[in-house]
Order: sequence, then C-alpha cells, then structure tokens
Amino acid sequence: AMNLRTEMKQMTYFQEAVDGETKQRLRADVQNLELDRERDRIRLRHLNEDRHALRTELDKLKAERDALQAEEDERRKELSEARMTQDMYQAHNEALSLHLQHLGGDPRSH
Repeated sequence: AMNLRTEMKQMTYFQEAVDGETKQRLRADVQNLELDRERDRIRLRHLNEDRHALRTELDKLKAERDALQAEEDERRKELSEARMTQDMYQAHNEALSLHLQHLGGDPRSH
C-alpha cells in the first residue's frame, strides 16, 4: 500500500511538472504572438502613413497637372482666337483691296 501511495505521489508530481512546463510553454507562445501582433501593428501604421504621404503627393501632382492642362487649354484658345482675328483682318484687307481695284485705285499707293 505504501508503494502504491508513493507511486501515486510521484505520478501526481510528474503530472504537475508536465502541466507546469506546458503552461510555461503556452505562456511563452502567447507572449510571442502578442509581440508579433504589436510588430504587425507598427508595420501597418507605417504602411498607412506611407500610403497617406503617397496619396497626398499624388493629389498634389494631379492638381499641378490639371492646372498646367487648364493653362495650356487657355493658351490654345487665345492662339485660336488670335488666328481667327488675323484671318478676319486678312479677309477684310483683301476685300478692301479688291474694292479699291474695282474702283480703279492702286491699293499699294495708300
């Protein structure tokens, strides 16, 4: 009976030791996972900051591009209007010259 009790005690002690080790190992695993999660959080925050910075930069570049495009469109419009005015004056001038010739005058003498 004494032998059996000693054996039971040893088994219980052994089981408690195993349980203790298991608990320690699990606690270490949990700590490692928490560290990983924290590292991931930091990495994610950095990525979000980078993304925000890039998006801000992209918006700035798009605004600059749109401004340049608007400026170019304005220049083209001005140029086109200037050409039309020039063409109009030229047509008017030619009409006057023809009219003068028709009247018998020399347009170059004026």
